[in-house]
Amino acid sequence: MTAGPSGPAIAVAAKPTPLPLPRTHSRPDKETPMASTTRRRSANKKAEVDHGAAIARWCGVATRATWHRAARGAGRLARRLPSPHRTPEVDLPGHDHAGLALLLTGLTVAAAQWTNPAGPLGRILDVPAAITDALLGGLAPLAPLPLIWLAVQVMRHPAGTHTVRTLAQAAGTLGIAAGLGGLLDLAAPGAGGLIGRLTGALDLVLSAWGAAPILIGLVAAGLTALTGITPVAVATSIAALRRRTPASPATDLIDLIDADDEDDVDQDDTTAMPTATTATPTAATPAAPGDSEESASRPPRPRRAADPATTTVAAVSPATTAGGYQLPPVSLLAAGESTRRRVGPGDAGWMALQGVLDEFKVAAKVSGARRGPTVTRYEITLGPGVKVQKVTGLAKNFGLSVGTENVRMLDTIPGKSAVGVELPNPDREIVTLGDVIRSAARDQHRLLVGLGQDIDGSAVTANLAAMPHILIGGATGAGKSGCLNTLLVSLLTRATPEEVRLLLIDPKRVELTAYEGLPHLVTPIITNARKAADALEWVVREMDMRYDDMAAHGCRHVDEYNRKVRAGQITAPAGSDR
Repeated sequence: MTAGPSGPAIAVAAKPTPLPLPRTHSRPDKETPMASTTRRRSANKKAEVDHGAAIARWCGVATRATWHRAARGAGRLARRLPSPHRTPEVDLPGHDHAGLALLLTGLTVAAAQWTNPAGPLGRILDVPAAITDALLGGLAPLAPLPLIWLAVQVMRHPAGTHTVRTLAQAAGTLGIAAGLGGLLDLAAPGAGGLIGRLTGALDLVLSAWGAAPILIGLVAAGLTALTGITPVAVATSIAALRRRTPASPATDLIDLIDADDEDDVDQDDTTAMPTATTATPTAATPAAPGDSEESASRPPRPRRAADPATTTVAAVSPATTAGGYQLPPVSLLAAGESTRRRVGPGDAGWMALQGVLDEFKVAAKVSGARRGPTVTRYEITLGPGVKVQKVTGLAKNFGLSVGTENVRMLDTIPGKSAVGVELPNPDREIVTLGDVIRSAARDQHRLLVGLGQDIDGSAVTANLAAMPHILIGGATGAGKSGCLNTLLVSLLTRATPEEVRLLLIDPKRVELTAYEGLPHLVTPIITNARKAADALEWVVREMDMRYDDMAAHGCRHVDEYNRKVRAGQITAPAGSDR
């Protein structure tokens, strides 16, 4: 410390500089041979470990991919098998995996029970054989069958659509095994395995005579759950076989509908399902589609004489078949009125249309008109330089002038240089089916149906052979039921049961009652919605088989195929009911 002249001195201490510590560890500039060898061994060992893990992962991926492909292939194969229930062609990996597991289990049990290999394979199969023998006893050789069956059922149906059915089949199989095992145990203790011992223990509470009926009932309940066929249905079928005539081509459809599960039967369904019987000529004349309660109050319409040419053609048509069926005469159908009112310049519609044209100063005039059963078509001839749009744009004005919304405009009438305007008739004429069928009598095709008349009064017909599918739609009261009745009656007046078969579904239960008992019916009229689904699926399968038959014989349409059948060029295979 130093002292200055003006005050105390300030002490300043110097910070000592730390001395460098001696280096006890120094990293060599060059790695020693021992350290390099050690690190190389560690790297090689790590590489070996990674290589083994990669092989393990590859094996796992390959195994999983193989399992997926096997499950998918087995599922698709199972879904291609014929089934009375829907089997959509979809991929369901989860379901396929469970089904494949059941299938492999069943095949393993089958190999263990039905074969006796030696060596290591025999020792491996001894394990499932011992397990099934312990559980089922004398029933062990039958164990693979329900496992394979359940595997097919699991793979063939999508998840959620037949789960209840599959569970019921599994429960039924277990019930059959328990019942039969118990009966075997009653006959010889231990013969039914562990399951038989459990159910056979009823003889400890009841006597053997009391336990046997219960076990038999358990077997019957299991069969019902497995097949869906009740003992009552079996007894009814046996009784029906005694009085059944030779089976019809649609016997499989009748059996399919009759074999529905009890829970699928609608309690409100009163439709009887009798066996196929021989057709009688009296059932071949259904009521005309237009008949109703009000037909009794209508005065009879005047009949017009039939065209001689039409009568001649109809007379030579085949009316009786080898089976004794006689086609109903077309004369049963009523004839329409023979007069039709003509339309001229003094008609109200004619004058209204011309008034609209004059009002909007359109150089055009109404030049003609043709009255049809329900509408009248007016012809408008355009003047020089007048666009068609000027007339078609007046559609709403035309409707306003005659007081209707139903105005149909034709840009060009086929075959004429005129614009068409169709207006509904205030008094519509009734077109009878008899007139339409008699007008088309020259065309003897069995699937020709009458639809009505066009605006020129010509018959409008259609050949159902050219339309495999048809949808009839419309609002309430538009005439859907009338059109359907027209189609049916047209077929019944032309085709015999040997030529056309019908499958009628009537969910409302009142629309098609007039056709009950027809010999053309494959089954009685179906009113149950669930039975209808099964019947429609049968129709789809039958259609696919017929397409296959036509393709196999090189036929482009049904007429060509039928012609070859009649000529003997196509015959059914031996033992076939087709």
